[in-house]
Amino acid sequence: YNELQFTLNLNAAGSATFNVAMQDSGGTASGGDDTSIDHSFTINVAAINDAPTFGPLLVPASHTSLEDAGAQPTSGTIPVVNPATFAPGGGADEATQTLAGFIVNITGVTGEWTPATFFSVAPAVSLLGNLTYTVAADVNGSATLSIQAQDDGPSGGLNVNLSAPLTFTINVTVSTAAPTAGT
Repeated sequence: YNELQFTLNLNAAGSATFNVAMQDSGGTASGGDDTSIDHSFTINVAAINDAPTFGPLLVPASHTSLEDAGAQPTSGTIPVVNPATFAPGGGADEATQTLAGFIVNITGVTGEWTPATFFSVAPAVSLLGNLTYTVAADVNGSATLSIQAQDDGPSGGLNVNLSAPLTFTINVTVSTAAPTAGT
């Protein structure tokens, strides 16, 4: 038997219609017919949202603060990504997609803390690419973050609106608290 093979161009979407006729080796001698009637086929290809890209992280890929230092940054900004490096997935159907935001996940912490107890305000990255966070009281060690760009296209099924993750580390160093007088 024969099989029909159809190869798409990268990021192609839409429909293609074509006709197929079969021909056997019986020939046409004595009035024979060796060709079938045409059969029409249509292949519909739905557009999907490809994963966006961004990065790399700005150097260094870490930030250090003191234990009990409060909200970070205490002044200025902590730039971690350049939002200008964001690119939607491939294809003309994604050319108008924009950066919807950055997703930050805490993937690990050191010491006796958990991702839920390490921070009193979870790390976040603004649309400008700046990091903010507040470490919980008396916490020191390090936290590893996963940062992904999210586009404004659909998700679910074959649609992907999150980039591959980039890793960032927050280091919190021990500060020596001044002694207090006891009662």
